[in-house]
Amino acid sequence: MARSKSRTAYFAFFEENNMLTLKRAREYLRYEPVEGKLFWKKDKGRARAGEEAGHIRQRSTRSTLKYRCVGVGGKKYFAHRLIWFLIFGIWPKKEMDHWDGDGLNNRLSNLREVTSQENHQNRRMQANNTSGVTGVYRNKPKQKWQARIGVAGKYIHLGYFNDLQDAAAVREKANLKYGFTARHGKER
Repeated sequence: MARSKSRTAYFAFFEENNMLTLKRAREYLRYEPVEGKLFWKKDKGRARAGEEAGHIRQRSTRSTLKYRCVGVGGKKYFAHRLIWFLIFGIWPKKEMDHWDGDGLNNRLSNLREVTSQENHQNRRMQANNTSGVTGVYRNKPKQKWQARIGVAGKYIHLGYFNDLQDAAAVREKANLKYGFTARHGKER
């Protein structure tokens, strides 16, 4: 929990103390809402007016998540945060979530400002999942499937089951109860 608060505080501190103003952002960038992309309005270094702004970065070597980053005024910004700034005139105070899980789909209808907990309720299935069902794993000592759900930094035990489908059904009900999105844990 402390990590998510510090991450949100970092974004707020960084963006409040940077040099990019709304006027300057609008001077250099144009947002195309149908495509969900940013384009340069002026030539900038090797980039030419009319070209898509920024480059694609992978979140980490272990992750498949990709985001577009844009350099303006000597600083780098995530495109989705810049788009929010351009549209609403203020930097997002919280984390940004892509509804469909595609970090390159920056259509405004796909972006939402959320708390860290809400963002985690829209995560894809983790790469180390072996059961094929988020929140369900094989408890080897008991020789049963165990279902659990993480809410507000704590795990809630949902039960032990002989059948994987029973554990999956209980987990799906818990997803609805605790406000997880329909795509949570569905694809990698």
